[in-house]
Amino acid sequence: MSMTMVSRRLVSEISSWQGKKIFVRLVDGRHYEGVVEAIDNQSLNVLLSDAVNEKGERFHKVLIRGQQISEIIIPQQELFDPQEFAEILERELKLAPGAIKVYPEIETVMVYGIKVTRNGVEGSGPLAQKVYSIFEKYISSKQGKSSST
Repeated sequence: MSMTMVSRRLVSEISSWQGKKIFVRLVDGRHYEGVVEAIDNQSLNVLLSDAVNEKGERFHKVLIRGQQISEIIIPQQELFDPQEFAEILERELKLAPGAIKVYPEIETVMVYGIKVTRNGVEGSGPLAQKVYSIFEKYISSKQGKSSST
């Protein structure tokens, strides 16, 4: 694999961290955990929101200079991505536009009053059963991917 290809894959991977929770250890031993707001691919400067340091102190936003970073750790892959799941529901159910609503801030998808979160499907009736079936397949496929990585 060429260096150009490796660089592109690395940039793509780093870009995918946007909106995800990460753990950043600094060269002096301090660390922060927070949600990635932005990363400069050249300098590796990282902007975190809702950050917590090693002392448990909370910060609304923290900008960490790339030169100070020792390592970046992604704690775990999230199995439930509400936007991704909503797109699957749109394809599978072929409902009227606007029938599926995504609330990313609370990681929830709503379909005609049926609530879907990482914990499962809340609702009853034939549509809820169909949504549940799609949810089960979705989570199974995500678990398969995360165990193979």
